[in-house]
Amino acid sequence: MANSFRALLLIFLLTLAGCGSEPMSLTKIITTPSPATVGINKSLHFTATGYDASNKIVPAVFSWSVSGGIGTIDASGTFYAGSSESSGSVIASAQGVAGSASVSTTTKGSITGILSNGDGGVASGILVYLPAASTISSISDSRGRYTLSNVVPGTWEVDTGATATYVLTSIEAVVVTAESTTGNILLIGRFVVTSQSFVGTPITSVTGSIYNNGLTEAKNVTVSYVFYDTDGTVLSTALGTAGNIASGGTNVFSAFLSTPIDSFTSMQRIVSAGSY
Repeated sequence: MANSFRALLLIFLLTLAGCGSEPMSLTKIITTPSPATVGINKSLHFTATGYDASNKIVPAVFSWSVSGGIGTIDASGTFYAGSSESSGSVIASAQGVAGSASVSTTTKGSITGILSNGDGGVASGILVYLPAASTISSISDSRGRYTLSNVVPGTWEVDTGATATYVLTSIEAVVVTAESTTGNILLIGRFVVTSQSFVGTPITSVTGSIYNNGLTEAKNVTVSYVFYDTDGTVLSTALGTAGNIASGGTNVFSAFLSTPIDSFTSMQRIVSAGSY
């Protein structure tokens, strides 16, 4: 019985040893970053990782090469772009397996940024463009972000389109080859409430004055309020008129609350015009 047990134990141990010594086979290589954009005459380091059929990492020594005439690469994976725009691949190879990264070389750069307003929010759906290159434009997304791509290096004026809420706003951005320049823009409101007072105890009205930042007369200007408590429940609303306001001019307004209130936690204020 003891001899049989020892024999079974020996077979079990030999089986484990055989499983543990089974070599992992390299089946794929992932090369990063991909896709990549590199400025002409600039460099970028690439890395490669090998995997077996079970997506387990397999140690390997990689050989590096390029295709498409985009430049050269050294034994460590550092790529050196050529002197002209092109596209191709950086390739890592080992044990008869290859993995490539798509690469473009460029002379151009980009401008990215966020459009924000004076209330601390962001502005979506706003046109952003380069006046000196009218084909390059972008529309800000729901987070206020925009991107202007394929911009020739140099100093550029970046403008926003005028809307019913904001006037045209400009910034200056310096673009560098194959780099993204940050161009955050604080939008200038078409209207500015230059004074505001809450009248009465409880509050029955709001009085103040509105300045027109726009380049044209704003007609039939109104200002509306919504007042909230700590739970976000609407306590009262108010609507006032400021008439027609000339460009660069100021008019007063009075907005009477639909329901008098003792206090409020937050409010929303919107100034708009019938036409410009």
